[in-house]
Amino acid sequence: MNSMIKHLVRKDWQINRTMMVIYIGAMLIANLMLLADPNNIVFGIGVILIFTILFILCIHLTTSNVISEYSQKTLTFIMSLPVSARHYAIAKLTANLSMFCVPWLMALVSSWLIILTRDTLPDGLTALVSLGLVEILLSYCLIMMLGIVTESQHGAIAAMAIANLGFQGFLWGMLKIPAIAQHRNSNELAWNSTELSILALQLVVIIGLLGTTLLIQQRKTNFI
Repeated sequence: MNSMIKHLVRKDWQINRTMMVIYIGAMLIANLMLLADPNNIVFGIGVILIFTILFILCIHLTTSNVISEYSQKTLTFIMSLPVSARHYAIAKLTANLSMFCVPWLMALVSSWLIILTRDTLPDGLTALVSLGLVEILLSYCLIMMLGIVTESQHGAIAAMAIANLGFQGFLWGMLKIPAIAQHRNSNELAWNSTELSILALQLVVIIGLLGTTLLIQQRKTNFI
């Protein structure tokens, strides 16, 4: 990796280290709440808190790491350094994705552990939960892409609205698919073809969003 890219990634992590400690701590608390009985209100609050933390993190990282650099003219200084538009985009994507994926992976791993170690929760639920979390990751990539590409708070806000509505529609749609609804209530851990197809589509969209961001960003010449 280019030394300037490493420097920019390190800079974003250093600037956001306090914020990340708070988010990781909050995610740890939410994960601990999942140790409660699934019929207990504490368990429900823990689930809601996990999704809330991830969506707030989506917004926070985009506004503090992307939009603020445009509004405060920090980007003009950064681009005066020996760094190309492509390198800047790679650094932004790397820093933001790595910061987001820490609590995101905590949520993914903890949800699998809780489901697989609880007799009261069907193993088939792991597929639906995983697809929901991957959809949140996709939503973040969309928000981040529009934030970087449009260089506008309005663009980021529009992406946030689309991502929020899209996620709700996604969950509603998943529960309406017979293959997923049946697997959710079973103790079969292996994913069916429908779930694997949806996961593959999500990953393709994520790669497409990241690739589009790099393609558009490296063609920019004006950063004032």
